[in-house]
Amino acid sequence: MRTKGYSGEAADSAAWKHSAGTGSAVTDEHPTLKSEQLERIKLRDTFLNLNIVALGVVTAVGLPGQRGGVWLIVPWITTILGWAYLSNDDKVSAIARHLRLQVSPIDVSGSWETSRKGLLPLRIRWFADVITFTLSFIAPIPAAITLYATSLHTSRPTVIYLVTALEAMATTALAAVYAMSAARRRRE
Repeated sequence: MRTKGYSGEAADSAAWKHSAGTGSAVTDEHPTLKSEQLERIKLRDTFLNLNIVALGVVTAVGLPGQRGGVWLIVPWITTILGWAYLSNDDKVSAIARHLRLQVSPIDVSGSWETSRKGLLPLRIRWFADVITFTLSFIAPIPAAITLYATSLHTSRPTVIYLVTALEAMATTALAAVYAMSAARRRRE
């Protein structure tokens, strides 16, 4: 809770330290949270890279046209890796929010946490994130389902329609969760 009656970030920070005692318990939390945030960023980026490699492997196997069933793997790969990516991205954002709102008011030296980073404006970075996620985790699913459907040379049994419907629902759910997450981050 910030003390009212002070102006400026330094005064608020001083008031915070005074009202919280030494503030060491909260400032000791900062390195631990930054370390966890860094590990989650690395893990999130690994999920994106794994997805790209997996899609490359499936494409290399499926494009010659002799193994059309391999395209049914794509929705599962992208949904699972997309969910893991999204989960870690959400935790990275939560840690950043906590540092910005709870820990940084005490630690004036951490002004980098509250500044806008990078050369690109926030709106452009947000759009780039949305496009990257969509192209990496959402768009391959309908493309793979279409490639699978066009590779069939026999009549399409009901089971294939059922599997395709389940994969489409998983894609829709992942896209909806991502849209809600992106909208929340946009408001912050």
